Amino acid sequence: SLDFGFFNSTGYNGVSATTPLIKTLKLSYLYYMINFGEFFVGSKKFNACFLGLICEAVVDTGTSYLIGPDFAVDPIIAEIGLKSDCSNLASLQPLCITIASQ
Repeated sequence: SLDFGFFNSTGYNGVSATTPLIKTLKLSYLYYMINFGEFFVGSKKFNACFLGLICEAVVDTGTSYLIGPDFAVDPIIAEIGLKSDCSNLASLQPLCITIASQ
């Protein structure tokens, strides 16, 4: 579960974590933008950071899109390997993104 602006403890079991929002280049909070760390498909690690250093992402519960520069996103999408008819959905490896060092 991903909640914005409030804490809903009824929607999950486990440990919750928070991470601060970061400002855009215009030094304002225009989006739910955060820093992230490592990005994995199964046990395979990907560098989705700009120049290998700046790891920022906009999170949005209203979409399932994975959007970014081709050099970062294309290898991740290829590794996920979802078929166009979703027939292999149940056998896909987990997609994991480290946020707030967790």
